[in-house]
Amino acid sequence: MLAARVAGLLDDLGIERPHVVGLSLGGWVALELAAMGQCASVVALSPAGLWAEGTRVRQERQSLTLGPLVRALDRALPSLTRQPWVKKLALAKNVAKPERVSNESFLAAARAIGMSRGYSACEKAMVANHFRNGSRIEIPATVAFGDNDRVFPASKFQNTSELPAHTRIEVIADCGHAMTWDQPDVCLELIRSTIRLAK
Repeated sequence: MLAARVAGLLDDLGIERPHVVGLSLGGWVALELAAMGQCASVVALSPAGLWAEGTRVRQERQSLTLGPLVRALDRALPSLTRQPWVKKLALAKNVAKPERVSNESFLAAARAIGMSRGYSACEKAMVANHFRNGSRIEIPATVAFGDNDRVFPASKFQNTSELPAHTRIEVIADCGHAMTWDQPDVCLELIRSTIRLAK
């Protein structure tokens, strides 16, 4: 369980009840940490896991071919990631405005996903489960979705019934799944305002 590993790392580092923020799978991990009583506040951006039990979650298989492709093209990646058409094609599903993503961030993301040894296994485990511990969350909590999230669209993957009643739920305009790229200032304000609630 990823959240348990993160909680163990926090203990090892001597960090008690931090303010926790996560995106996508990280958002799910953040919610689990909150349910475990490990946080002072929690912000989950485009969180995974908010699908009802029994929902069939399509597992993307791009990671199986992405690794070899990235490794084969590694020397050419800095040049490729500067091409607007490459960025638009590669990021279209994850961000509403690919042109807002810096070339440096795009290159780093491509290499991180492509070189990851555990990406496919983690993805497989993720789609086989769902978040179910929301009733245990007692701290300030914010969950935000992009209005143009094509990875976890609202019709099936933004079920908020497992979240506690006090959760602030926001839908961010002009925003895809990777909302920290699309709307960084809005995300930052969501985080700051949630932390203020914990004081």
